[in-house]
Amino acid sequence: MDRLEHGNKGTLIRKEELKGRLEAVLFAAGDPMTVREMATLLDVVPDAVEMLLEEMALDYARAERGLQIIRLEDRIQLTTKLDYSSSVLKLAQVNERQTLSKGALECLAIIAYKQPVTRVEVDEIRGVSSDYVLSKLLERSFITVIGRKNVPGKPKLYATTDEFLRQFGFSNLKAFSEDETYQSLLRRVGTGSEEGDLEILPDDDEGEETQLTLWGQEKSE
Repeated sequence: MDRLEHGNKGTLIRKEELKGRLEAVLFAAGDPMTVREMATLLDVVPDAVEMLLEEMALDYARAERGLQIIRLEDRIQLTTKLDYSSSVLKLAQVNERQTLSKGALECLAIIAYKQPVTRVEVDEIRGVSSDYVLSKLLERSFITVIGRKNVPGKPKLYATTDEFLRQFGFSNLKAFSEDETYQSLLRRVGTGSEEGDLEILPDDDEGEETQLTLWGQEKSE
């Protein structure tokens, strides 16, 4: 099938042209997009977008291509391949050995397991204050505030982000939860008791290296 229907009138358009448009949309967006969002922008049905994405993924899979299509839960993003991370890191002037502290990884493991979770709940599990660590994770967009817990004081509730998954090279939280480093972190800090469903209120406010490193960086021995 060399042509696909485009627009309300069912006008046929070359598939390669639609691929080019889709590639341009994903590149310009930067952030992950849903298939429905892409279909709306291209004025085609979602099934057509899925077909285009599959063909593009096969094309990008060739060794000489520097890009790839990744899925983050129900969203799609165009990113650079891990194989070329050294060149990208030089461009971004990022230290190749940059890693998170054990405290930061502990916080991420706890938040990923119990989210949404408050700072006090993280502190109780870790046994130390997490104020500074949480602020740094917020700065790097690894976590975000999704609302407030409906209890006295209305503390902020934290959850992990797509940026966290992207930087660590995981397609979803299930993949992260199956990582051995994640499992060892949970065993070390424990996770406390499970809670029932939370009522989430809207938010009114606008060290040592470990073996789990950022996407595109080598693991320390």
